[in-house]
Amino acid sequence: MRKKNIVVIGAGIKGLAVACQVLAKKMSANVTVVDKESPGVYHMSDGSHNTQCGHSGLYYTPGTLKAILNEYGFELLRDYIIRRNLPYNPCGKIVVGYGSEKDNRLLERYYTNALANGRSPKKVRMLDGNAVRKKEPLLSKEIASALEVDEPYLFNANSILRDMEKDVMDAGGTVRHNTRVVGIASSARDMRWTIKTTKGDLHADFFINAGGGQVDRIAQMVGGAKNWFICPVVGIYKDMINPTGMHLQHMVYQVPSDPENPFLDPHAIESDGSIHFGPTAMVKWGMREHYSGSMVPHLGEMIQAHVNPGTWLFYLNNIKNVPREIGRHYSNRIFANACQRMIDESKLTIDPSILRFYKLGIRGQHVSSKGVISNEFGLEKHVINGELRGVTDINPGSPGFTASLAVGCLVADIVGSHDKYTDIDFNSQAFREKVRQLFIRRRK
Repeated sequence: MRKKNIVVIGAGIKGLAVACQVLAKKMSANVTVVDKESPGVYHMSDGSHNTQCGHSGLYYTPGTLKAILNEYGFELLRDYIIRRNLPYNPCGKIVVGYGSEKDNRLLERYYTNALANGRSPKKVRMLDGNAVRKKEPLLSKEIASALEVDEPYLFNANSILRDMEKDVMDAGGTVRHNTRVVGIASSARDMRWTIKTTKGDLHADFFINAGGGQVDRIAQMVGGAKNWFICPVVGIYKDMINPTGMHLQHMVYQVPSDPENPFLDPHAIESDGSIHFGPTAMVKWGMREHYSGSMVPHLGEMIQAHVNPGTWLFYLNNIKNVPREIGRHYSNRIFANACQRMIDESKLTIDPSILRFYKLGIRGQHVSSKGVISNEFGLEKHVINGELRGVTDINPGSPGFTASLAVGCLVADIVGSHDKYTDIDFNSQAFREKVRQLFIRRRK
């Protein structure tokens, strides 16, 4: 009997996690991962260029696909890191508020979300300003209240990506780098895909599009992504040496100024004697993968983006946030002021002149054709003759790294039992309940 051929497009964290989980199911399949980058180039849209923390589910509405996958992914990724003895810092997280009614309301919401999304009641607590400053003496006297969660952790993304790629190959899978997908065609006769690449054609009984910042373009090759597209949002992190001797023990986040926007205000994390602040959040059309720190866009990419009417609707829908984000992104002074609010200026002054560029990250943010940012995860189906034979991860953004192994488990289940998923709507409550039950069974 011929083995099935499974092709995963994208060797980022989700692509590798999917490949690992498919191979772990022992379903008699050849698994090939293709990626356009060179070996060891881990600069995918939301891979190593992010905060590199295990997200605890504070911001995600309970019962959503994002909340479900993050809850189980949080545990799976943590256990993977510990089992492999990879860099791991269980530092916990503090979200601070400044006493306004909005801040207090949001902190209460995040407290409720944390409990509903899998955090232990013993690990989550509300603090007043004095209590939080006892834990973190560097924090500002403006802080009136805070939410502390013990379980969030920091990790090293590149070490995980390296290990997971090795896992794929050790389990019998293949990873092909420097291999760009240029087209996908289907055959109704043999119910297979022909995936055209710069290194020749691949034939697949099932394919998974985990292409990060390129997922919409790959989905369009099979008639998908009709009602959504990927907006590249660039974020700059900056840092400064901490000379005070009072070191931040937690990740410190601020209550977001716009809670409906998935991009948070600058936060602070300390490592190796420096405090890292950021990120900013700035649309950067024409820069889907670019991490050097240069702000020069690709003209062709920019033109292509602005042909899309959704781009202009996106601008209009988010125009109120534009002045704030432009200021933080391009002005060290405005950026420093946004960060200083967290930190007691009498103990540590965030001097704009000594803030250094730390790193640049780009999130591939899912946006609808009406210009609306999506705060939910999702999968898009690709069928041949009415039968499910492919899926696209339509929202590669945060908390994609945290949720990656859970996404891998779900997609592996779809690959192994695709007939059971053909008629179910991936946007339905029934699907979300099916996903939840999948992980309940895995825990037993």
